[in-house]
Amino acid sequence: SEEVKKGMREKFKQGGWPVRTPLGYLNRDGKVVLDPDRAHHIKKAFQLFAQGELSVKSLAQDLHS
Repeated sequence: SEEVKKGMREKFKQGGWPVRTPLGYLNRDGKVVLDPDRAHHIKKAFQLFAQGELSVKSLAQDLHS
């Protein structure tokens, strides 16, 4: 367990991501970078949800369309 944690910390220090990269990001050459095709959609989704006018379900429908 300690060796796994050590490896994950080292990967993170080197700019990598120890698990699958989050939606809106890409893993390029061992580095996590913004996905130019999706990042703006993720940002918009957070902005819309933060306004408090949409439920998660209606937000998902809105983004899908």
